[in-house]
Amino acid sequence: DDLAAETAAHAETMQRLRTCERELAALRVERDAAVAATSDAQKAFVEATQAQAALSAELQAAKVHAANEAAELKKQLEEAREAELALSASIRPAVTAAPEGSS
Repeated sequence: DDLAAETAAHAETMQRLRTCERELAALRVERDAAVAATSDAQKAFVEATQAQAALSAELQAAKVHAANEAAELKKQLEEAREAELALSASIRPAVTAAPEGSS
């Protein structure tokens, strides 16, 4: 009787052991999937950070280019104003000296 009870207890223990082994294997699969997902997320984060840095550099370069372009346009506008003033100054004496009725 003791042998039968001991055999039954051993069989039950072995059954629990197999169940635990299956659960452990399932947990390892889940862990491996989580590790892989974490790795993928880290790679995506690094790529996003690099893309952000590249875009930031492009934006800074565009700002510098726009500032240079604005300075050049301002210079050209000032030169045009000076040319207009010079032309206006050179025309004035001719206009005031012209006889009335001539255009």
